[in-house]
Amino acid sequence: MAIWLNKFCPGFMCVPRKPHEFGNEYHTICDGLLEGGNGRPILWCAMIQEGKDHPKELGNKKYHVDKKPTVGLVCRMVEPIKGSGKCVTSDSGFCVSQACVELLRTMGVYSQFLIKKRGRYWPKGVPGDMIEEHFADKAIGYSATWATTFDGVPFYIHCTKEEKYVTKFMSTFGSLHEVEGHQAFRKLSNGETARWTYVEPVSRHNRSKHWVDDHNQRRHAPIDLSFVWRTKWWPNRQFTFFLGLAEVNAANSRARARRENPWPVLEFRKKLAIKMLNNTFGMSEHPTRGPATRARWTVSASEGAHRLYTSKWLGPEWKAVSDRYQKTICSGVGCKKRCRTYCVCNKAACMCLECFNLHINNV
Repeated sequence: MAIWLNKFCPGFMCVPRKPHEFGNEYHTICDGLLEGGNGRPILWCAMIQEGKDHPKELGNKKYHVDKKPTVGLVCRMVEPIKGSGKCVTSDSGFCVSQACVELLRTMGVYSQFLIKKRGRYWPKGVPGDMIEEHFADKAIGYSATWATTFDGVPFYIHCTKEEKYVTKFMSTFGSLHEVEGHQAFRKLSNGETARWTYVEPVSRHNRSKHWVDDHNQRRHAPIDLSFVWRTKWWPNRQFTFFLGLAEVNAANSRARARRENPWPVLEFRKKLAIKMLNNTFGMSEHPTRGPATRARWTVSASEGAHRLYTSKWLGPEWKAVSDRYQKTICSGVGCKKRCRTYCVCNKAACMCLECFNLHINNV
């Protein structure tokens, strides 16, 4: 959520389940690392939820499907990795069978979505009641896959038995091979303990389902840029939102390259600010030069008998307070300037530059 308290803005929403419930909601997608325990996610797509505020004159969005906005949304979200053959996992908010199939058929991306029953109905093509009946007498940790086709595309439903429910994923790929090193532990209601090894679909989802939340948490904590810049202009607030996303991306990208845990946000922000203040990127290199020396400045007349020099200080020890006591009033007519310069024709009379020019002209 991009925080904004004034409801008179594009796409204003109130989502009570969010920590900051007022503002603009964004659909985001992150890429992370499965190994290492810390995914160091990088967010590479964020789309504002416009709702009815979408301008009608712009027409339908890309990959639009009538009466199925989720299908077009997920296709637009994965467009940067179109044709890459990567896999995408998501929560139950996107569990639309047509979307899962279109990601493979149209975008060339494999996907798996957590299945959730909405009211009395299961997603299209998912025999949820039959699956529940099949797993009723199975042991906790038992896994099975129901393979079928949906709209001409291979379609799989991977399931794992828990104590009070059955975890289900709709998917266009995957197998039930156990992931070594990823163990499950459950303390049952009867006091017993159940242990088993996660299969690939469940392991992949459990390791990556927090990437978006982790990225959002680093953007907020401990000091969000949107809190620092308390703007009252809506475009500036959205700018701070994306600036915060870029900051977290930069910190996680650095950690990935160095194969280490990312720095705390404030530490990274401080060091980045110092680097930007001393930025030399794009500057051409010059050879090192010694300190410049100031040549003695003189003004000469057409005759060699008149030159302007600065008198030496012959008084007591200098005091680093002011230089007014080193100067005397100019001897020019009506001139009140204080100076230490004189003409060689009369060393006893101090003369400023303007009066010296008049002196030369009158000679």
